[in-house]
Amino acid sequence: MGEIERRLKELEVQYIRLKVEEDNIELEQIFFHDPDGFMIEVCTCENVPLVPLNSHSGIKSWSLEGKNQHRNSGMERI
Repeated sequence: MGEIERRLKELEVQYIRLKVEEDNIELEQIFFHDPDGFMIEVCTCENVPLVPLNSHSGIKSWSLEGKNQHRNSGMERI
């Protein structure tokens, strides 16, 4: 995060840096706008415990690549 912040300062890009802690999980975030005005977030997401999406979780994964293309949505199920 320090290197990203240093580079944003060097490029004179305005940004906001936040530190959030919840349930003993600490997350650092930097928010800034790209040249087109879209908001970019950089975070220490590796600190967030995630449950992998797989066939055992009951949640379906979707991708633009794969088989069984759904004609109406333009999405393909994997």
